[in-house]
Amino acid sequence: MELTPLPASLPLRLALPCLALLTSACSRPVTPEPALANPPFSAEKGVVYLFPGVNFPSTDVSVTGMTRLAERLRAQGVTAALYSPANWSAAADAALAQPQGTPIAVAGYALGGEAASQFADKLRGAGLPVQTLVSIEGFTAEPLPCNVRAAVDIFSRDGRWNLATRLEPGKGYSGDLQRIDWLARQDQKNAGPWVYTMDPNAFGLAEKALLQQGRVREQLPSVFERRCHIG
Repeated sequence: MELTPLPASLPLRLALPCLALLTSACSRPVTPEPALANPPFSAEKGVVYLFPGVNFPSTDVSVTGMTRLAERLRAQGVTAALYSPANWSAAADAALAQPQGTPIAVAGYALGGEAASQFADKLRGAGLPVQTLVSIEGFTAEPLPCNVRAAVDIFSRDGRWNLATRLEPGKGYSGDLQRIDWLARQDQKNAGPWVYTMDPNAFGLAEKALLQQGRVREQLPSVFERRCHIG
């Protein structure tokens, strides 16, 4: 599965992450897939869809940490599918094509946080629940749709160059929403919007939120999920 680069002409809000990563991040070749391949598909174990940050043609997606997160999930036998944020709709189509009953989870980093919300909302329209949505330093994340059963918002409130926005409940949302200020949790004075790239402990936090005993963590249906607006 290849990650499709975003267009070269981007709004300022999308260009800022690359500027802040400086030349060291933007001069690396594209790495579309982790070194560890996906395990054989298992509907029982489920699928986690991952959206890295801005993927300029010369950006190594592993600098966002999502490649390494994918490897951690795959090492436990769970399918982890990486998509460019621009391809969130195609990722949702792939999720909708999975066998009925396959548990689905999603995580997005930076601009991928917005893609994760859009992905979940498209599944809402088809009546498919999202077990867990993890947003890591998400940019302009859309309100949480009511089919998301649990959400985790990882951010660093006072970090340098912090352009992230907080996850907020959308119409009819009644699932769990956990906010984790990574800067306060780790007491890292230099933590910024790319703290996830630098701290492998954050990978473990996301992994724990997404998986349980080697499969997608299945959440209890939220209080008002049955009344969740579909369509």
